[in-house]
Amino acid sequence: MVVPMEAKVADMTNPNGGWKWSVLTQCFDEEILEHIAACPPPMEDLGDDVCLWKNNDRVRRRLTNDSSCILCGNCQETLIHTLRDCNIAKCIWSKTIATNDYNNFFDADLEDWMISNLKNQSDFGLGVVKINSDEATAESGNWSAVGGVLRDSHGNWLVGFCRFLGRGFAITAELWAILHDLEIAWQKEYTKVIIESDNKSAVAMLIDVSIGSSSSTTLVQRIKEECRRNWTVNI
Repeated sequence: MVVPMEAKVADMTNPNGGWKWSVLTQCFDEEILEHIAACPPPMEDLGDDVCLWKNNDRVRRRLTNDSSCILCGNCQETLIHTLRDCNIAKCIWSKTIATNDYNNFFDADLEDWMISNLKNQSDFGLGVVKINSDEATAESGNWSAVGGVLRDSHGNWLVGFCRFLGRGFAITAELWAILHDLEIAWQKEYTKVIIESDNKSAVAMLIDVSIGSSSSTTLVQRIKEECRRNWTVNI
């Protein structure tokens, strides 16, 4: 069976939102199917398709001559600009950063800024649940598995999970782990959650005010959608 040229990715999903494996198994070999298994199907609720690459990346790939930020129209749309220095991002950060920390927060380069944010931890208050997730990806074959643990404010184990994903990249596996942890936390009716991850790229995508990377956009959007529920989630 050959996939029609006019077919869209959404055509390969069933009414329940899962992949149409009966069709896909006739079109692709086992290795490709294993990669598809590690990808979340598209969802209409996540909005319209959008351009994924930052303008800075599009200039590098010679797809445009304009490297300015699509949100504020100023500067090059680099990663640090998108995460922190864009006027829209800065407005959000200014509401959460103490005035005496402004200089250190807004003047640091990308690496120092990310390391500082990853090391800083919020106080563990009563009623707060901390999520720690992790992934394992084999160097040979890109086989991925994920796991996660939810603990209370005293560090006591509440619930955990582990899951085999298929073939994929480490960043994709990490995002899957975070998504599963959030789904579990919501089902358990926890209202205050802290997400901790040692994957700098995953954290960057989740605090980005615009859009995630091209290979993980659907997962990033689904995680952000979970975070917008009626609860408090800190990353």
